[in-house]
Amino acid sequence: MGFYESEIEEQLNKREAEISQLNRQQLIELLGLSTFVTAFFIIMSIILSKNLSKRFTVYEDKINKDFEELNRVKLESQYQALHDSLTQLPNRMLLQEHIYHGIELSKKGGYMLAVIFVDLDDFKKINDSHGHSVGDKFLQLLGKLFRKVIVGGDSVARFGGDEFIFCFPEIKHLSEAEQKVKSILSIFEQKFEVDGKSIYSSCSIGVAIYPKDGAEAEELISKADTALYKSKSEQ
Repeated sequence: MGFYESEIEEQLNKREAEISQLNRQQLIELLGLSTFVTAFFIIMSIILSKNLSKRFTVYEDKINKDFEELNRVKLESQYQALHDSLTQLPNRMLLQEHIYHGIELSKKGGYMLAVIFVDLDDFKKINDSHGHSVGDKFLQLLGKLFRKVIVGGDSVARFGGDEFIFCFPEIKHLSEAEQKVKSILSIFEQKFEVDGKSIYSSCSIGVAIYPKDGAEAEELISKADTALYKSKSEQ
């Protein structure tokens, strides 16, 4: 009986060792598989994350470009709505804003403001003699020359056709307004060259002064216009 018991015990121990060895081997295989699966998912996660990040960057760039284009179109539309398409000078709408702000600025400092209405003499003859293309280019040239007269808070706008209006805020003495008029008139003392054509031109000017002639943009423009046509009739 002792012999059989020892033999059975030996077989049990052997079987236990085999089972233990098998369990360790299976555990190692399971751990290896688990490590592989974990590494696989980590790699896939990294790849997926990079792809998502790349796509997000592409979408973000596209959205930013779309916003930039939208903002550009918006600013361009606002600019076109407030500027003359031929000369790129402010139009009537923006002119009134400039006069309004100029009045407020002059009022605070106790100064005057000059609105100077400029009308070209016989501009129709230029169009008739040289064509409308040359006439348009002449107006564009004048727009550039008129810009050289303005400084600081001054402004100049194309009022329509061959009419321009200057706004000079913070005028301390009437002599300053007279000097502005002389500066504008001096532009017409030269011969203008446009597309190989020599053009001589002159202008008539009317002036209105805030607050003596009015306290509103429309009123000052009207008074300057009246003064302009009065000076034309006296020529």
